Amino acid sequence: MNDGKKGFAAEGSFTSADKTQHVEKALVDSSAAVIDGKAKWSTAIYFSKMKDTVMSVEMTDTLSTPVTANSKSDKVTVTDLVAKAGDVTLKAGIDYSFAVDGNNRLNNSFKITFAVAAIKKYRGNTDVPVTYTTATANYGTCTYANTATVLNTSSGASHDITGNAPDVLKKADTTTYDSTTNSYVVELAVYFNANNSNPTS
Repeated sequence: MNDGKKGFAAEGSFTSADKTQHVEKALVDSSAAVIDGKAKWSTAIYFSKMKDTVMSVEMTDTLSTPVTANSKSDKVTVTDLVAKAGDVTLKAGIDYSFAVDGNNRLNNSFKITFAVAAIKKYRGNTDVPVTYTTATANYGTCTYANTATVLNTSSGASHDITGNAPDVLKKADTTTYDSTTNSYVVELAVYFNANNSNPTS
């Protein structure tokens, strides 16, 4: 049960009229975002603060992207989503459902809807932290903000990507036998950046 003293660091929160905050967002890790556009987030859903009358709980999560809505490369993907209540890992399709906002051109918003049985089980006593990783195809220099909303309260966190991805050396070689010269020929391709698909050979 949440004691009101420990929680997830939040950057900007909106609290309901009765002063009850039902969600807190935190950035877990974005150290490799400059390379792969990925960031790991954690959202604490405070079921312990919910009243017995609560029968519907949804978490809506939106990741802002600094790109135009007309670019197909802006699509956000969500992976490695885990929701836990204490030591129990909640099961998708049973304890909750997951859906991406198909009406959103960027697909940068998703929703978790908890089953009534899970709500009755955890409300008033057990908080549910949800962790997941987001990735954007276009991850240039900018601030990326993530906001979660539960029961009309919201909490946000963000991370910055600055500079360019470091050069990463990759190489690929092929060896063939030339029967006319009775020799082996080795073709070497060197990639100077992990994000560059055009090799220099």
